[in-house]
Amino acid sequence: MTKKELYGLPEAFATTLIVALIDDFGTEVFAWEPEAIEMEIADKYSMTIPPRVFDRMLAGVGLLTTNMFWKSLPAFNAVCRALNFKHVAGDTMYPANLEDVMWGITEADMLLGGTDGGDTTFCPAISLYVGKLLEGESILDPPKLLSFAQITRLPMDAQQIANMPDISEMFEINQADTKEELDARAMKRILQLLEQVGSLKLAASDLKEFHEVRTRLEKGLRNA
Repeated sequence: MTKKELYGLPEAFATTLIVALIDDFGTEVFAWEPEAIEMEIADKYSMTIPPRVFDRMLAGVGLLTTNMFWKSLPAFNAVCRALNFKHVAGDTMYPANLEDVMWGITEADMLLGGTDGGDTTFCPAISLYVGKLLEGESILDPPKLLSFAQITRLPMDAQQIANMPDISEMFEINQADTKEELDARAMKRILQLLEQVGSLKLAASDLKEFHEVRTRLEKGLRNA
């Protein structure tokens, strides 16, 4: 896939767009205003990048240049929606759902090579918001990626479990199934992302590392 094709592709991932941007303009592109990025792409390829693709690209740039994803709930919400291929309106906040959040954090982690500690610790408002999303799906024991979430609803205590063994067993099975579904969807999307990056024709990189990661993930998926 050429970079021009990628810039016009509705299914372009933010990570792939960032790889293409760096290949085209170098890391100094991160210091440019959004209008300048859009204009340079238009000049280089004689095209207008679709708005949602551009939103996704800017979300990736924002992850690499600020800590707002971790410190601002509106920014976190917008980035998660953009990364998950959804509309982001300027002054209007559309709430991110659990799938948006799961993929947003997954791709942020991939793009940054890990997001543990320091400026990548989520603020209380984001922790509580994600906790409420999990509670809404009756997930009180979240997957590892969302372990930062603040859960306010208490799980069944020991006496309740003793009194209702059948119900508690069903509850635990449902929890496990839901977490596995979230993880499986994220894994499938990761493989799609790596395949997209691997298909990109670049001037400055052979993407060896991406191919190696994809091979490991595919092997793990087959053995799961």
